[in-house]
Amino acid sequence: MNAEELFQEGLAVVRPSALSDPVAYLKENVKKIPAGVFDGGYNPKRWPWIAEAVRIFNAPTTSRMFMPWAIGCGKTLTLKLIATYLMANRRASMAIYLDSQDKAKGFTLNELRPLFEQVADIRSQMSADDNDKSGTLRFADGCLIHNRSASTEKHLQSLHVRYVLGSEIWQWPNGAIAMSMSRLKAAAFASKAVYESQPGDIEGQGAEFWKFYLMTDQRQWMMVCPSCNHRQPWLWDYIRFPEGAKGIDGWDLEAVQNGTTYECSKCKVRLEDNDEVRTTCNEVERGAGFVATGHAEKAGYVGLHVNALASTSWGSLAVDTIKAKQVAELGDLTPRKLFKTQYLAQPWSDDTGAMVVSTESSDYAMADPWEAVAYIGPRGQIVDKADAPDGSVKFLTMAVDCQGDHLWVVLRQWARTGHSRLVWFGKVMSTDGLTDWSGVDALVAKHGVHPQLVMVDSGDGNSTQEVYKQCASRGWQCAKGSGQEYFNIKTKAGDAVRRFYNTPTAIHVPGVRNPTTLVVWSNLSGKDLFWGTRARKVFSFARDALPEYIAQLDSEIRTKEAGKPIWRLRQGVKHNHALDCELLGMLIAARWGLIGRDEPQTLLAPQ
Repeated sequence: MNAEELFQEGLAVVRPSALSDPVAYLKENVKKIPAGVFDGGYNPKRWPWIAEAVRIFNAPTTSRMFMPWAIGCGKTLTLKLIATYLMANRRASMAIYLDSQDKAKGFTLNELRPLFEQVADIRSQMSADDNDKSGTLRFADGCLIHNRSASTEKHLQSLHVRYVLGSEIWQWPNGAIAMSMSRLKAAAFASKAVYESQPGDIEGQGAEFWKFYLMTDQRQWMMVCPSCNHRQPWLWDYIRFPEGAKGIDGWDLEAVQNGTTYECSKCKVRLEDNDEVRTTCNEVERGAGFVATGHAEKAGYVGLHVNALASTSWGSLAVDTIKAKQVAELGDLTPRKLFKTQYLAQPWSDDTGAMVVSTESSDYAMADPWEAVAYIGPRGQIVDKADAPDGSVKFLTMAVDCQGDHLWVVLRQWARTGHSRLVWFGKVMSTDGLTDWSGVDALVAKHGVHPQLVMVDSGDGNSTQEVYKQCASRGWQCAKGSGQEYFNIKTKAGDAVRRFYNTPTAIHVPGVRNPTTLVVWSNLSGKDLFWGTRARKVFSFARDALPEYIAQLDSEIRTKEAGKPIWRLRQGVKHNHALDCELLGMLIAARWGLIGRDEPQTLLAPQ
């Protein structure tokens, strides 16, 4: 090496980075992404939330950053870019944690080392003693990059570093995040840590990650509508399935794949499902970016949330959720869990009261007309109001819960999409062991409820036979809850399926010509399904609903007893009649295919 070359080598060591913006620096220096899904170098225009995350992490005010991101959104790439910029410009010792030692070492060898080799500011600072086959990177100034297993307690001890990077935390044991952050105490105020992962269980493995995220300012990635320029978060609530994609025989998945759109929450325009539209929505120049939705409990705690709607075909996601729902109806919730955690980047919860939703009313009154209400045609087909032929019946259900000398009643109307609205709730008095049902008959007559859309809880008490008699004489149906988790059913096509209710049976009553129908349903699965309609905001109730209705609707909580899930009354709560009635109404809707999947029904003439 001659004198000029030696001078240039030394100048490179002391020269500050030419580009102070971390994103501009990475764009200039990273020409190829090892193990990347895209060809070429780092492009900030592609997945702009990555660029924003890199800038936010490197801001002086950020000390701890938690990133619950969906798969396919570049969370691991973000981690690699952060490590690259730090070691090129703010070099200090670093610890990288994954759920196993092999994965941590593989990440360092196969992804970090090839990336660092491209950057002169890093390559020139490697120690002469550094072994390129080692998972530990050594720098000439004594800085080290360690790779460690977050699942091994001793690996979370005895290190003193300035930076901690954690990946795939949903597989970490609870407590590992806090232990890894303790490695930063020696560096105090100069330290930084970033953790990226899809979420895990809200109470089980990975719960610690979501709890730390809730301690942050909870920034959501916001898109900007190309039509009205309104900034808004990507929410599954605004995914719109194509009209006509669901028929009597189930979903047309090809139609769903090709016709699903996204609706702007403000101007209601339907955005087409393609990468060009998503790119426009996510342009930072138009106002897209991370927006805080909470207040950090500790200074420097930042949370960045990104779900798959920002980057992935909505039609593809819609097909995935339909398939997950179909499998869930057979008793396997795994696909639904994966969809929620991997694509929506939300934690999964299935017990200990986690299945609780808001009891906020919707913006309508019980007496308001509803153009979306469905009708049942003379041949049993479900149609919109505008397409209802003569002789059609409004899909208005009446559910009755019998209690000694009175009955609780809920009237609810339904749309083809499964959405529903509350029409009436109240107590109707009876006499002499429920022999006087004139008050309920008056409600049926007033609202025009078809007999086959009435369901009465038969119960197991002394009034059961009287309930059978009253229903048989009116052509109404009965239902009874069961402790069974699901029912094995054989369809007309001969296929074996699992369902939350059993095949209806005929109950003959002495002195009454026609039998009533009894449907036995699973308390657990039925209430789980009902909770899902509330969580997805498919179910709603009116703003003028009685406080008693609202209290009874939220009267139960899901917990575990002897290791098994079960719904129980909340402590101090005595009445759940509104909830019981809503479950019966949902059972009617499920049998007609508005909720879940089922064989088509046939509407008989009123009796």
